[in-house]
Amino acid sequence: MAPTLTLSKPDGKMPFLPRTGPTAGSRVHETSKREWHAMRHPSLHHRLFAVTALAALGVVACSAMVGRVQTAVTGRIHFPTEAVRAVFERLDTEPALLGRTSSSAEPERAPAASGPSALEPTVASVCPTVPGWWPVGSACAQEAHRPSLPPDPEQALLDELRHMPEVSEAMQSRREREKLILGWKKSDLLGEANDGRVVFLKGRRDVDREILAHVANENDDRLILVRAMANAVIAINGVEPTERLITGQLQATRRAFTTVRRRLSPTGTWIELPDGQWVKK
Repeated sequence: MAPTLTLSKPDGKMPFLPRTGPTAGSRVHETSKREWHAMRHPSLHHRLFAVTALAALGVVACSAMVGRVQTAVTGRIHFPTEAVRAVFERLDTEPALLGRTSSSAEPERAPAASGPSALEPTVASVCPTVPGWWPVGSACAQEAHRPSLPPDPEQALLDELRHMPEVSEAMQSRREREKLILGWKKSDLLGEANDGRVVFLKGRRDVDREILAHVANENDDRLILVRAMANAVIAINGVEPTERLITGQLQATRRAFTTVRRRLSPTGTWIELPDGQWVKK
C-alpha cells in the first residue's frame, strides 16, 4: 500500500508534520511550540534580510530589463550597406541629386511628438503583463524597441540627406575642387586612404600651403558626408539620433564611403586596400 500524505491541525494551534507509513497507526511527530512560533513570527533580523534580498532581486531584474531594451535600440540598428554605398556613389555621379525642381514639392515631415514615439513604443503598451510583475518575456520587450527599415532604404536615405543643408554645402565645395584633387591624384601626389581620406603619398614637407588647405577642406567635407549618412541611417531606422548611436554607426558608414571612393578612383591612381597595402589601379 502506497504511503499517504496528510496535514492536519486539530487544535488550531500547532500543525502536525505529514503522516507517512502503511497504516494509520504510524507514529506522528509534532513540531515544538517554539519552532512553530519562530515560523509564524520571524525575528527582525530575518525580516530585514528578506527585504534586502527582495530589493536586490528587484534591482537586478530592473537592470537586466533596461539593458535588454538599450541593447535592442542601440545594438540592433539595421545598416543597409548596399543602399548607403549606392547613395554615396550617386552623390558623386549625379550633381543634381540633392537639388529639387520647381515642380517638386517639399516632402512633409511628421512633427516630433512629446513623449513616447510611435516608432519607439513603450514596453507596457505592446507586451502582455501580469499584475504586479514585469512584462512577460524579454523577447517581447526587445520586439517593441527593435528598429526596422523602410521598403526603399536608398530613397529614404536620400530624403533624409535632402533635409541636411551641410550635405549640399559639402558636395558643392567638393565639386569646386574636384579637378584639383583629381589632378593631384593622377600626378601621384595624393592617394585614397582606407579610412575615406585623401592623403599625401610622399609626405607634406615640400607641399604648397594652398594644396594643404584644399586637401584639409576636402577631408573635412568627406567627414561631414560620413557623419550625415550615419545620422540618416539612424533616422530611417526610426530611432532618435544620439551621440552614442552616431558614433556606433560611423565605422560602418566610413567603410561604405571608402569602398565607393576606391571604386570611383580613376585608373592609374593610388588606393589603399583594407589591409593597409597601397596599389595602383
